[in-house]
Formats: sequence, structure tokens, C-alpha cells
Amino acid sequence: MRVKGYSSYLKTGIVFLWLIVLYSWPMWWNGWPLVFNDTASYLETARTGGAFLQQSPGYGLFIHVLLLLWNAPQMIALAQTALVIIALWHLGRTVGTPRRCLTLTLILLGIVTPLPLICVMLLPDALFVAGAAALISLLLHPRPATPWGPIALVSLAMSVHYATAILFIVILLISQLVLRLTPKDSHIKNTTRGFITILVVIYVATLLSLRLLYPRPRVPAWSTNMVAQLVDDNGPATDELRDYCGQVDYSLCPYQALIADTTADKFLWQSGQALESLGGWADPPSDWRPLIFATIRHNPQKMMGWIAQRWHEQFFAVQVAYEFGQTSWDKNVTDSIAASFGSSAAKVQLSTKQEQSWFNLMPQPWPTVYDITAVISIIAPLLLWLFWRNDGRRHLGVVLLIALLTNALLMGTLSHPHNRYQLRLLFLPLATLLFAVSTPLPNGRYRL
Repeated sequence: MRVKGYSSYLKTGIVFLWLIVLYSWPMWWNGWPLVFNDTASYLETARTGGAFLQQSPGYGLFIHVLLLLWNAPQMIALAQTALVIIALWHLGRTVGTPRRCLTLTLILLGIVTPLPLICVMLLPDALFVAGAAALISLLLHPRPATPWGPIALVSLAMSVHYATAILFIVILLISQLVLRLTPKDSHIKNTTRGFITILVVIYVATLLSLRLLYPRPRVPAWSTNMVAQLVDDNGPATDELRDYCGQVDYSLCPYQALIADTTADKFLWQSGQALESLGGWADPPSDWRPLIFATIRHNPQKMMGWIAQRWHEQFFAVQVAYEFGQTSWDKNVTDSIAASFGSSAAKVQLSTKQEQSWFNLMPQPWPTVYDITAVISIIAPLLLWLFWRNDGRRHLGVVLLIALLTNALLMGTLSHPHNRYQLRLLFLPLATLLFAVSTPLPNGRYRL
């Protein structure tokens, strides 16, 4: 029996290693992990211990710990890939998927979805995927024992990025509302207030620790970003400034002509813009939040239209080909890579397929396949609800759909519409659906 147990562990370990190789294939194909413009600030946080004001510091601390083990970018990508596979594996086992079917399902997900791209990108997105999968495992958890593994993954994801924490807590609260509509035998009933309490306590403790390690300015970075979005393309805040600058002394009043035709990106990053003149990210004006709340109060109709537009744009922002392109134009990325891993590593990164063009990185038919599976993933919550219509777990499809909508609302308004923000959550309903389809009924047969 013991030999058989060791043999089972060995087989599982080999499967995990093969899955890690599969899910990290873009790194081997590209010649380096994928990077994004925000990668620079996270690497600098890991290297210097000083948080960039516009980024959450938790991911930089996560990178710092990994690089103590092996000072190579591949370490970050492989660790992220392993956490995603562990989370998806645990989700499949929680659903009840047999090991062989689970392995085939994960291989399929690694081939027809962009999850491998997310895994090897030096951003907190992979931890978001792992945390979201672990969160769904909590929603389905059938055992009385506390599932510390999924709780640890969810807590890690909540700690590395503030927006992730907000979204996950909202999903848990929504699940409690759905709980009141589910029958007594629903698996969702096991998502108790205890899970929420544990996660909130862990998150608050982590947040306080990060605040002590990385002091923040008196004006939160989200306020600066929110003002930039509200002045984007003559947004609602431009009307507030036009109508009330004579009555309220907003710091942006002298800059109305400058921001009349600006965009959020120009406002935040371009030199000579109002933000730079008013102190930049390090010392922005203290009236950002009063301006935001006054805009909401004085012009609710335009604000509602603005929110609806951003919500719609973010929900359908799922085209993969726009989100993994070149970063060589951003010198900060090259400088941070050189400072963290050496000048030779920076030269290697600049010679990768990603820095040549997207189409060298992802040859056909993968971009087309990814866009097709993205469309299928949008309707996956409905398919999951139909598949489990006679099961106590049928309301999980509703929770997943609400999660997609909530993610689109939060990211589209508090940040800005970006394909990457939706892609990192989009394929979780599809994964859950495939796990459910490949799980046999009590009589041993499959529904499909």
C-alpha cells in the first residue's frame, strides 16, 4: 500500500512538471518571460524596497522573496505557473473530476486559452488567476475541515494587488446573497461567514504590514488615477470644472484649456501636463477626492453614462492580440531589467520575439483560437448554470457571471478598460464548466 501511495505521488508530480512546462511554453518560445510596462515598477519595488506610488507593493515583495531563492526572471514565471496549476487542479478535484480527466482538461486549457501567456508575464495577473480559482474552490468546498490551501492562495492574491482584494470580497459577499436563494443541499452554503472573516483578517493584517513597509502619500494613488479617467476625452470632470471653477477653487481650474482635449494616459504620463505641474504622483493636490465626489453629485446623468460606457468596454475587452506587444519603447522596463538581472539580461529581453512583434510571438492560429475561446468563455456561466440545473451547485454559474460583471465595473471605472483585466478572470468559468463536464455522475456515466 505504501509503495502504491508513493507511486501515486510520483505520477502526480510528473504530471505537474509536464503541466508547468506546457503552461510556461510562451517563455520558452519567446526566450524570456513576457513583460509589460508596469513590470518596471514591480521590479524596482523588489530591488530597492521602495514602492512606486501608482502600484500595489505586495507583488514587488513577492518577487523579492522569489529572487532570494534564484535571481532569475524565469523563477518568477515558473512559480506563478505552478501556483496557477495547483489552484486549477484543486478546483477540478473539488468539483469531483477524476485525475485523468482533470489532466486532459488542464492540457486543453493550456492549448486553447491564453492562460500560459498570463502565467509567464511578470505581473500579478497570474496570482489573480490562482486566487480566483481558489476562491471558486471555497464556494464549492464540501468538507467540514477548513481548506487552508485555497485560503492561502486567495490571501496571497488579495495581498499582491489592492483591486484583487476588493473584487474577491465583493464576490464572497455576493455568494452570501445567492446563498439565501439556494436550496439547503447547495454546495455554496459551505462558503460561510467564517471564510469571509478569515480572509478579511488575513488581508487587513497583510495590508497593515505593507503600509508599514511602504508608506504611502497623503493622497491615495487611486484618486489621481480616477481624476485622470474623469477628464479623459472631455469626461464628466471637465463639466464640473467648467461649471464650478468660479465658485470652488479646484487646483485644476487654471489648467482647463490644457486638459480640454487630453486623454487619461497623457494626463498621467506625459510631461508638461497638469499632473506634473501640480506635484505628480508623489505630491498631488489634496482636492482630488472632493473633485470626484462633486462630479458625481452635480452631474449624475453624465456619470451614469460614463460608468455604463466603461463597464461595456471592459466587459467585452477580450482580444488577446492587443495586450502582449512590445515594450522596448519604454526605457524604464529595460533599465529595471538591467538593474535587477544585469545588462546582458536586458539585451536578451530586447531581442525576444515579444519585442519584435506580436505575430512573431504568437503565430497563427493561436490569436484566432484565443479570441474564439474568449467568446465561448463569456457565455460559459450560462452553460454552467444549465449543466448544473438539477444540482445544488447550479447557482455557481450566476456567481461567476456576477464576478465577470463586477470585475468589468470595478476595473473599467476605478482604473480604465483594458483587455488584460478581463482576460485574467474570463477563462475561470470555462475551466469550471470543463471540469463539470468531465466529472462522471454517481452511476459512472457522463452527461455528455
